[in-house]
Amino acid sequence: MPLPNTTDSGFSVERYEQLKQAAAESWENLTCRMPALVQYDCNGLYKRFFSPAFSSYAALNKFQTSFRQELTGQCGFTRWDAGIICVRIGELYFEFYLHSGDNRFLSAAYRWYSHTLERGYFDNSHGLEKAHKTIRYLMRYFLVAHILGKYDYIREKLMPILNSEIQGFQSSYPESDLVDSHRASMVELDYLTKSAKVVFLVDASNQQIHLRPDARLLVNWANQPGESELTLQDGIIACGYQELLASRQNNITIEALRILQVLEHRVIAESSPKPSDAYIDGSNLRRQPHKYMLHNPEASSVLTHIQWANMELPPHGILFLYLRGDAYRRSQSSTSTFLTGVSFETQQSHDSDTPMGGEFHSKQTSSSQPNFSGVSGIFPGDMLPFMRNPLFLVVDSAAAGEFSTLESTFGIPFLALLSPEQCPEVYDTKFVGSLLSLFLQSPLEGFCFVSFLGLQDVPLGISLWTSSLSIWNSTYREIESLLSNPTFFDTSVQRLCGDQFLRRIVIHFIFFHETLNAHVAFQGSQFLPKATKGLDLLQIASSGVVRQCICTLAGALKVTSLYNFEQTTSDQ
Repeated sequence: MPLPNTTDSGFSVERYEQLKQAAAESWENLTCRMPALVQYDCNGLYKRFFSPAFSSYAALNKFQTSFRQELTGQCGFTRWDAGIICVRIGELYFEFYLHSGDNRFLSAAYRWYSHTLERGYFDNSHGLEKAHKTIRYLMRYFLVAHILGKYDYIREKLMPILNSEIQGFQSSYPESDLVDSHRASMVELDYLTKSAKVVFLVDASNQQIHLRPDARLLVNWANQPGESELTLQDGIIACGYQELLASRQNNITIEALRILQVLEHRVIAESSPKPSDAYIDGSNLRRQPHKYMLHNPEASSVLTHIQWANMELPPHGILFLYLRGDAYRRSQSSTSTFLTGVSFETQQSHDSDTPMGGEFHSKQTSSSQPNFSGVSGIFPGDMLPFMRNPLFLVVDSAAAGEFSTLESTFGIPFLALLSPEQCPEVYDTKFVGSLLSLFLQSPLEGFCFVSFLGLQDVPLGISLWTSSLSIWNSTYREIESLLSNPTFFDTSVQRLCGDQFLRRIVIHFIFFHETLNAHVAFQGSQFLPKATKGLDLLQIASSGVVRQCICTLAGALKVTSLYNFEQTTSDQ
């Protein structure tokens, strides 16, 4: 339906109904009528359907702002209706942020959510449906604020409001099935809040300091080498594991949040951007990569996303794939590449599989009654058809080592970075998430965590943190200088590292490996990360270049007793 004429400055009920219908239809087209095209961005239709949705809701919001009194008197328009329009615009910006990777849309979503709360549009709303929608809005607002690093605002204002709304809902509707869903979501939000405080910092007055997300990615893009022939275009982030609650309210984990931020370049924008802005390079930086967030996905969904992303890759484009899940072991397989893989389904969703010690084992079935219900999990062999295009794979799982045998069979650039299979029991990672995701986002925070620095009861001084940043920046440059050395990296990996995002990930990963390799608590191959052929971690360790940098950092932080710099071992 075309947008009605909005140049007429007069009010009419008919114009309001037209604008309202146009907004509803544009939202329907975006979210329901074209799910595959929207989800997988076939031929740019994602942007084409977003633009009318933005335009229609902007026109509707402008109309209700200009004629609020007339709408209230003649159409029964309420503050709740105004809030729904604002929240829907915020949702549009947030979803387009995930699609485009442009954080300007995230900031715009925050402004609309904040506007809704400040105006009190949802105050004194009655009824189960309205109460539930209010809680969902506050939870999404929490997530947006968390990604932006507004931790003080969340703690001081947003969390008290959200807790009050949930308590009111539970007392008013104790029999509702939504009560358990809200409780589960609150547990996840509390988990995200605690996970943001891996290292506790204090200033000279002993006041706590929070690290903003953009402060964790320390090295300035301006100092990076120029563009390469290959660039990262799409990132698929698939997360789900046994300890993760099957909440559909938040759809994000701390690991997914970290990788999300690793794959973006922060841009400051005062005004609300338009969808076309994400496709126009207004600076000397290229367009941000698209991101697909998969929460507790089925294996078939992950494979479908990989397939479509490969089909949509432009020439010289790279696909990034992050897999975070439990180990999934089949009872039998004809080939080793389909014996052990990664499962993303929570314990509640495993009907045909049995969790055992954080792993899932397929149940034995009678030979007379074979099980044709499908196989959960992504296996190393599943990657082979998708290696006809440049692929950068990160596996964060106890089964990560099973992917170490993968190598490019088509001469196409490929690299897989694999997490340790175990973590020493001395570390409590419940509210930290995986060590791999922590080091990929903030290597210095990861170093402090494994060195028992910046604990809540013994915080780290900001002056010591600042001096450590200088050492880390020097370490980054030292590792970066190794990238051109064919002893450590083959041509395939060097081509992948020509991309700014992937180069930074590889540098952080090498620091992660060398830190654990030298740490006395991580002795044993099961505690060390690995990489596929093309990135020679053994040669890098033998060179001693990175180890010397870590020695300097450990000395500055006075934790040399935790590391063995005389001799380290590496197992790929």
